[in-house]
Amino acid sequence: MTSNEKKVLVKFREIKEGNTVTMAGTLRVTIGYACDVCKKLCEKGYLERLSPGRFALYKITPLGEEQVKGEGEIEKELTDAVGTGEGDKEEVEEMGEYECTNCGAAVKERDIECPKCGTVFEEGVEEEATEGGTTEGQSDVDKKTEISDQPSVPEDWKTCNWKWK
Repeated sequence: MTSNEKKVLVKFREIKEGNTVTMAGTLRVTIGYACDVCKKLCEKGYLERLSPGRFALYKITPLGEEQVKGEGEIEKELTDAVGTGEGDKEEVEEMGEYECTNCGAAVKERDIECPKCGTVFEEGVEEEATEGGTTEGQSDVDKKTEISDQPSVPEDWKTCNWKWK
């Protein structure tokens, strides 16, 4: 980081539509409510992952451009500054977070795709591999019976994240 660049932590809940946030001594008007524009911000490269109560790290260049680092990079910088981090990995695993198999980013258990690289995760693949033995002696009829045990889902519901309990 050059002497002309400044870093500012802005608490996520402060980012609301039309509000102004002072970053590096410069008044900025925010884009929109975070819940409504989260996807757009991620697509434009402003944020890697966005969740309530988290911090966004803004890097202000001499030209006034704003770049936001991903949450993982922020946590690494804060961990380096504070000097902790040994027990953090265990806490993350207890909260149901995993690493993306493609890029290594933190992924929550309920996520269906990686918030960083966009890799789509297949549901149930891991469960099938751990649950149950070989399927060599199992006929195609038995396989179909197992699949059809779940109630059918209307076609228009398949686009949402709703799951059978």
